Amino acid sequence: MRLGLEYLGVMLIRIVIALGAISIAAPEMAFAVQIQKDDHWANTGLNDSHLKKFLSQEKCYSSETSFLGCIDAINSILASGAPKKILSNKNIESLAKMGDVVVALERLKIQLLKSSTEAHSAMDAAKIATDERKIITQSWRTVYQLTKESPLSIEKILDKSLGFTQQTLRSATLAYAINEYYRTVIDPHTHIVPISERKKKHSTSESVTIGIGVRLVKSQGNFYLKPKTGSPAFYSGIKPMDILLQVDNTNVEGLELDDVVNKITGDENTSVKITVSRDGKNISFDTLRTRFAEKNLSIQILNDPINKTKIGYIKINYFTETGVCKKFVEHAVALRSQNATSLILDLRDNLGGLVDEGECIASTYLKQGTIVFTENDPATNKIKTTHYARKITSIYDLFGRKPLTILVNASSASASEIISGSLRTYSRAIIVGERTFGKGTIQLEQTWKPEGLDAPAGITLMKTIARFHFANGESNQLVGIAPDIEAHIKKYPSAEDLFAIREADRYLNAVSAASFAPYKPTAKVHAIEACIEQRNTVDAEHSYKVNAHLVPDRQLAIAREAASCL
Repeated sequence: MRLGLEYLGVMLIRIVIALGAISIAAPEMAFAVQIQKDDHWANTGLNDSHLKKFLSQEKCYSSETSFLGCIDAINSILASGAPKKILSNKNIESLAKMGDVVVALERLKIQLLKSSTEAHSAMDAAKIATDERKIITQSWRTVYQLTKESPLSIEKILDKSLGFTQQTLRSATLAYAINEYYRTVIDPHTHIVPISERKKKHSTSESVTIGIGVRLVKSQGNFYLKPKTGSPAFYSGIKPMDILLQVDNTNVEGLELDDVVNKITGDENTSVKITVSRDGKNISFDTLRTRFAEKNLSIQILNDPINKTKIGYIKINYFTETGVCKKFVEHAVALRSQNATSLILDLRDNLGGLVDEGECIASTYLKQGTIVFTENDPATNKIKTTHYARKITSIYDLFGRKPLTILVNASSASASEIISGSLRTYSRAIIVGERTFGKGTIQLEQTWKPEGLDAPAGITLMKTIARFHFANGESNQLVGIAPDIEAHIKKYPSAEDLFAIREADRYLNAVSAASFAPYKPTAKVHAIEACIEQRNTVDAEHSYKVNAHLVPDRQLAIAREAASCL
């Protein structure tokens, strides 16, 4: 079985792994520096000796990359136990002295970050963070060059750093440090995980929640909202990237994330007033806290107001559970029985997961035995394994051999990209939306052997083994998949609206991109674009409306237009 990880903004990763030997293909967010729980690691058998095997004096000074990996690991420890002591330019000298090596700042020529840009937005904050990271990394490169002959005492610095760690969080702190080392020295997606998490069974059952169903992301003092599909917030009219201003007329400026969450949550069947800023205007919503089911797969019938036909719509949130492909087929058949003439698959914000599930869905639109994708060695680019379309219900034939309309955005990754890229290669899909995330690597579960030590019984290693490539030889790694028909959440998006962090932006040590041909729209795509324009002359407003019971969604409306033009 094959699977992946779900990254949750800046929150701690929840690692979801199915039974059996697996490979993963989904983006992984950097570990949070503030460790709150040790539940997943407490009984794994991980101890100081395992980390020290990685951060030995000899190993840390074996190369510049290893040195930077050791620094990142120590930085992770300090960040979790003593945030004010995080490694940075200003305390390099003191740490050098701690290591019995005096390194003068004027010799290091360390650059201090003096940004004239104020972080008023997520885009500003990301740029400043990236610049700062580059400067700090360069500073440590300089430290390495200047101390190769008289090395810093890494063991002494490590022992000092571990002294700040809470004993109850020791195992988690060690695990996060090891993964920071892997992230720098090998690649961002190689990591260890607790076997107890791997053995958790996953099903397609619904999870029932009480509340309004909205995610909060805090960036530079602002709280950005993202309603969950089918939630009270979704139906009340709250839109992604609305900026939260007030909860029940109380300003949220200056509050911590947990405080805002506590204000929004409450008893079932009680109302909460949410005031947001959208396009410079303040809007309020009275939203009822109710009990609602969060489904991984949801379906709708969208009505074409011009052709008077029905468009089937399936939304899949993630591929981290088995049986998603089976459910997809069942839903597609059900929509066809309701006279849907074409099908939209919404993979926005779907970060991937079980590769088998994505491969299976792609097979429903491909001829049996056709190449879905290949696993190529990241270093040599030679094909290691070829994955062929399997025998399964043909949704392509069921819908009159019309291509699948796939809706994607910057957070569509990995298994979502396997479906999108493989089907477009054979002209079996029209891609609508935004360029995808660009995570094109696969990880395989292996026994963890920490440099000759006895491997803890409770830990396994997920190691990057390949890039995936489509049948035409192209790879999405770092470059993502460009849409056939570009569609943004706004008709006239600002630079902030267009901003998104992808694989190439997030990781400094990502697997390199394969050679690829620049995307060129086909004659079929040009015909669809012309059809959409022609339909707009019939009714200039219809393409930006959806059924009354749905929240207005410009990207979905354009996907519906594309599906209507097939």
